[in-house]
Amino acid sequence: MRRLERTAKVILGLFSLLILLNLVAAATDELVLKRRNSLDDFLAAQASLPMFEDGAAARKMFADLSRFMRTIQYHPLRGWAYGEFHSETFNTDVAGYRSNGDAAGGGDGEIWMFGGSTLMGWGAADRETIAAALQRLMPRHTVRNRGQMGYTSSQELIQYMDLLAARPAAAPLAVVFYDGKNEFWAGCAGLQSRNTVWAHEMRTLYDVGRARALGSSLYPFVALLGEPVVTALLRARHGLYLNPRDDASLCAGVEGHAELVFNTMLQSWRVAKMLTERNDGRFLGVLHPNAALSKSRTDHLQPTALLDVPYLDAYRSAATSLRRTALPWALDLTAAYDDAGDEYVFLDDTHVTPRGAELVATILRDQLEATLRGSDAPTQQ
Repeated sequence: MRRLERTAKVILGLFSLLILLNLVAAATDELVLKRRNSLDDFLAAQASLPMFEDGAAARKMFADLSRFMRTIQYHPLRGWAYGEFHSETFNTDVAGYRSNGDAAGGGDGEIWMFGGSTLMGWGAADRETIAAALQRLMPRHTVRNRGQMGYTSSQELIQYMDLLAARPAAAPLAVVFYDGKNEFWAGCAGLQSRNTVWAHEMRTLYDVGRARALGSSLYPFVALLGEPVVTALLRARHGLYLNPRDDASLCAGVEGHAELVFNTMLQSWRVAKMLTERNDGRFLGVLHPNAALSKSRTDHLQPTALLDVPYLDAYRSAATSLRRTALPWALDLTAAYDDAGDEYVFLDDTHVTPRGAELVATILRDQLEATLRGSDAPTQQ
C-alpha cells in the first residue's frame, strides 16, 4: 500500500510539474505573440512613411522583411545567421546573403560588402540596396552583399574569415566593412563580456528570434524556464553581462568606454585589411551615416529616433577620431547626406531610402576606384 501511495505521489508530482511547465510555456508564448505583433506594427508604420509613394508595395516589402527575419538561426561562431528566402521583393541565397536584383555583375573581380541591416537593405527591395546601387555603378565587377542584420565588425570579421577559408581561390578584389549603429548600440548598451559576440547574439535572439517563436535553439528553454532563468544560467555559464535596460550607456557612464568601442571596431578593420592585402586585395572601412548627426531631412522621424540614443555621443566621438587618424583606408560618412536637401535619405535613425543608398554607393564607387588604382586616399565626408 505504501509503495502504491509513493508511486501515486510521484505521478501526481510529475503531472503537476508538467502542468506548471505548460503554463510557463503558454505565458511565454503570449509574450512572444505580443512581441511579434509589436514588430509587425513597427514595420507597418515604416511602410506608411512619406517617401513611399506606393503604399501597397511598401507594405508588401515590409511584410516580406518580417517573414525573412524568421529565418534567423544560431551560428556557433558568429552567434546567428539568416537563411534562404524568396519573394517578389526580397531574395537571399542559402547563406542568407541578399540578391542585387536585376543589377548584373561582371567578371573583373569581386567586391565583398559586410555590414548590418543597413547594408543588407532594411526596407529596400533587392535592387534598392547600397550593394545593388554600387553594382550598377561598377558593372565590370561583381558586388556581393554579405550584410547580416545586427552584425558588428567583430562578427563581420569572423564571417569574412569563414568565407576566405571556404573559397581560398576566390579572394575578393576589394572588401568593404560598413559599420556604425550596431557597433555602438552593442558596445554602449551593456553588452560587454569575455565573449562580446555571444552577448550580442543573446540580445538579438531575444529581440528578433523570440519575436517569431521559431528557429532559436534556445527557444524551448526560454519557453519552459522563462527568459530571466535562461539569462541567469547563460550569464553564469559564459560570464555574460546582459543589461536589460535599453537606456543604459556604458559609453556615457564609464570613462574610456566609448574609446574602447571605437578601437574595437578599428582593430577589426585592421585585421580585415591585413587579410585582404595578403590576397592582393584592397580594403575600405566605413563609418556609416546616422540621422542624428546629419543635416539631411528628418522631419518624418519621431524625436526619440534622433535624440534618445545613449550611444550618440560615442558615435559622434568615433567620427571625430576617425577623421583625426586620417587613415587612407578608413572613411567617415556621417556627413554624407548633408547636401541632400529636401530628399528623404533616412527611413529611421540608420536605415536608408533608395535615394540614400544611391548617394552612398556613388561615394563608395569613387573611393573604391581610387583605391583600386592605388591613388587618392579616401576623402572624409
